[in-house]
Amino acid sequence: MTTQNNLWLEAADFLSVSNPEVDAAMARYLRQRAFITSPEFRSPHLERSLAKWEKAASERPYWPFYPLGALEAAMLLDRPAEDIQQRFASIVAMAPNERSMDTELLSLAVLGWHKLLPAQRDWSLARLDSSPGPVRHYVFGVAEQLKRRSILCASLPWAKYRYLCK
Repeated sequence: MTTQNNLWLEAADFLSVSNPEVDAAMARYLRQRAFITSPEFRSPHLERSLAKWEKAASERPYWPFYPLGALEAAMLLDRPAEDIQQRFASIVAMAPNERSMDTELLSLAVLGWHKLLPAQRDWSLARLDSSPGPVRHYVFGVAEQLKRRSILCASLPWAKYRYLCK
């Protein structure tokens, strides 16, 4: 990963008429690039990443992983709470039983906790509580990095989570 353009990815993007996988790859690249460039260039890369995620989602409307990427970009851009809530709700409505998204969706819920509706927070807590151990450990690790572990510890059953809340 460098701050330079990825010529192969740019070429694929240029040659691709409507390939959501190319748009998703470009969105991931732009997100990573945003973190290694200087802060004044971070927002334009994230804006382009969000646009690519939204384009991929429009090309493959029933695939929930593209809106999940767009939610992440929107959170990193510090979009308004209404936007975050709408994106979160649409992902949950689109794929309420898609457990393979739990790690990232629940991590994003912790990141944007203050922007979620109470019902969305409750859904996230219930989903975390019913998730397998590795997902719980990962999400608690994210919460620890964000200094938000106390939110989870105060809201989940102590007997089950005390080992993660010490």
